[in-house]
Amino acid sequence: MKEIEIINHYGYRHQIRKLAEEQYELIEALFEEDEDHITEEIADCLLLINQFKAFYQIKDKDIQKVYDYKLARQERRMADE
Repeated sequence: MKEIEIINHYGYRHQIRKLAEEQYELIEALFEEDEDHITEEIADCLLLINQFKAFYQIKDKDIQKVYDYKLARQERRMADE
């Protein structure tokens, strides 16, 4: 799996710092409202997130279960406002 190769090559802690950097760059792109830049930064963040998913062997179905729960919870909160 390529994601594991990347995180093993650069190191776990380095990739944590890289993820923080890419998240910051995504926030900057969102403020700029440049769709191409936003797309690029989302891809960068997803690349790093997928490395950590692979490192911890987290399955998409498990993430989807938590995602669905959190989405429904937010919808309830919005309905209550």
